[in-house]
Amino acid sequence: MIEAVDYSRYSSAMQREESIVAQQSANSKYCLEKGYVLVKRYADEAMTGRNMNRPQLQQLLLDARKGKFQVVIVHKLDRLSRDVLDMLKIRQELGKCGVKIESVIENYDESPEGQLFQHFQMGLNEYYSRNLGREVMKGTLTNAELCKHNGGKPPLGYRVNPETSCYEINEEEAPIVRIIFEKFLENWTYSEIAEYLNLQGYKTRTGASFSSKSAFYDILVNPKFKGQYTYNRTSRKDPYTKRNHRKSKDENEIVRIDGGMPAIVSEEVFDKVQERLKSRVRTKGELSAKTPYLLSSLLVCEQCGGKFHADNRPSGRNKTPYMTYRCSNRKAVGDRKCRCKEIKRDEIEAFVLNQIESILLNPANIDYFMECLNQQLSNRQSQSKLDRPRVRKRLTEVTNQINQLVEVLTKLGEGQSLESVVEKLKQLESDKKQLEHELEVIEEKIAGFQINKTSVKKMFKDLRGQLHTENARHVREIIRLLIKEIIVGDETIEIIFNLNGLFCLQIKTICTFQKRYLRAWIEYGDMKGIDSNQESIPTLLEGSL
Repeated sequence: MIEAVDYSRYSSAMQREESIVAQQSANSKYCLEKGYVLVKRYADEAMTGRNMNRPQLQQLLLDARKGKFQVVIVHKLDRLSRDVLDMLKIRQELGKCGVKIESVIENYDESPEGQLFQHFQMGLNEYYSRNLGREVMKGTLTNAELCKHNGGKPPLGYRVNPETSCYEINEEEAPIVRIIFEKFLENWTYSEIAEYLNLQGYKTRTGASFSSKSAFYDILVNPKFKGQYTYNRTSRKDPYTKRNHRKSKDENEIVRIDGGMPAIVSEEVFDKVQERLKSRVRTKGELSAKTPYLLSSLLVCEQCGGKFHADNRPSGRNKTPYMTYRCSNRKAVGDRKCRCKEIKRDEIEAFVLNQIESILLNPANIDYFMECLNQQLSNRQSQSKLDRPRVRKRLTEVTNQINQLVEVLTKLGEGQSLESVVEKLKQLESDKKQLEHELEVIEEKIAGFQINKTSVKKMFKDLRGQLHTENARHVREIIRLLIKEIIVGDETIEIIFNLNGLFCLQIKTICTFQKRYLRAWIEYGDMKGIDSNQESIPTLLEGSL
């Protein structure tokens, strides 16, 4: 008596045409006609035939190795696989175990001619699968050009309009997204953001609490939140590992449409977040270093424009750690090779900390920085004051339209169509909430635009104290808050202060490293108003580091 098993599968696209039940019924009838004993069934539901990573298929192959059956019955060969190479692997694996494959529909014998036709059929199955995928992609690209939803869950803060299939803002979730962007720009960690969201009573879509493992990074880099419709941005998951390692497709394959969907955050906020994310990238040397390198990602080579990375290697007979910063292009080949000198970590870090304290955080220079800060804030205030009347006017118009529609609803008699009026009312209510939020942000900006001298003094004092803490990682974050970039040349070091984007101050120093002494002369350039006396900004720094 020959023992047989049957294998069934459907993909989501083929569910109605070939259901599991229909396949199993045909397979059972075939077994009866052949006189086989059906000992077990295997079925993979809603699984593609383009890869072998299917639980029931893998179980079938495992049982075949244990000699539990002699024949595998399938409705059609493409149920086992639509990939020629995978199908050949399955045939080879089962053949080693003495197991034959028989198809209910495609009756191929074991003759050379039968094997040849079987290979033709496998090729046709693969062509059909790939051609279907290509046609589906055509349809989704057409939808993308119209900024329509192409399946899957919409991003947090959005929902899909069932009539237009376009994205619209979900006002219950949108505040979560705005908080994530705002707090990230305020240098909050993911854990702190999660804790704040939980304290505010917000939940994830699954009803769970937020955690540091929540997908904050994916939210922060998604251009949809600034109103840019994107499609086909990332590669599909590997069918075997189920991962794509955040791999992006080529730019010419990605659909990008600015203004193709409503924005939850402004483009300015989104771009600032991207800059901050870039500054957080850690170099290979930094990742392996036990002691954090304070200036990682800030040092830029004057000669080639490359980033300096941390370098830690043993030196001398005692293998003492020799810690430096060196240009990432020093080991490049050809024209890209850079000959910029490496810098000892301790020397450059001590120098930069000295510059921060003696120039940026010097109490004697507060008046100048007050002037810079208030000028920048005044410029922003002027723009907000221009925006306020426009938003107020639009909010009044929307409110009036809502009131008019409510009045229309009260006058409609029974049997009259309400759908169009109700739909318009929903849209206006959504617009009103968005405008109210926009106005609230503008009012906050205008209200908080004056900085007094006392608060600046306190802030500078706090920052000076934090620079002397033993927590090196915390000191590094403070430095990144105060400095935008440090340009390193053979004889010069140029520090660009930006105080978290509030203003830009450029300091250029001419440096020579002699033994363990550092001499630096300050070039003031356009720093009009800076107190340059010996106490506030030393014109000559000299000392053992």
